[in-house]
Amino acid sequence: MAQPQSPTGKRVALWGGALIVLGGLVLALAWSQSQSTKPQPSSESAANVPAVTERDHVKGNAMATSVLIEYSDFQCPACKAYYPVVSKIADELGTKVQVAYRNYPLSQLHKNARTAASAAEAAGKQGKFWEMHDVLFINQEKWSESKDVKRDFSAYAKAIGLSVEQFTQDLSDKTLQEKIDADLSGGTAAGVQGTPTFFLNRKKLESTPPNYEQFKERIEESVGKP
Repeated sequence: MAQPQSPTGKRVALWGGALIVLGGLVLALAWSQSQSTKPQPSSESAANVPAVTERDHVKGNAMATSVLIEYSDFQCPACKAYYPVVSKIADELGTKVQVAYRNYPLSQLHKNARTAASAAEAAGKQGKFWEMHDVLFINQEKWSESKDVKRDFSAYAKAIGLSVEQFTQDLSDKTLQEKIDADLSGGTAAGVQGTPTFFLNRKKLESTPPNYEQFKERIEESVGKP
């Protein structure tokens, strides 16, 4: 059984050392991989991406004029590489931007991605989507090839203080599966072809900023703009 690491303790380590690496070679590689599956127009395109609603999982200022939507796969290495960047955006720019996470599990490539999305959504039913979101990314290498991933996710649910019995039942809840399917279909209709894919103010970022500073610049430029 995979033993989860604490999101709080691990995040400290991420900012201390791993983020430096992510800011360099690792994040650069992830950026390259995330772009390789997408077309490369010269500028952002207007996109028919669904607007953020109460069904979305959101951090930041709900009244912010800038909205960053991420389509992501919990088993995707590039998504994990961007996880600290997106977390920092929410933590440090949260008064200026609203950050929404949407599921886009690439099930043909990542065998446990759909179950991981279900785990996060099930945790969300108990008010702890973001806690499970963090644990899944932090422990990605441990559960990605697991032969009993539901047992691993139940251990994570216990570690973050969920009712494991309810969590187990909710993993197969029909409404949660419909939510994941809606995220997938909405993303596909908006032009998502790989993960992570970001939309800023409902416009697809065809060239994803490779680091936090460039992301921050793009977000600050978007404040007050449609």
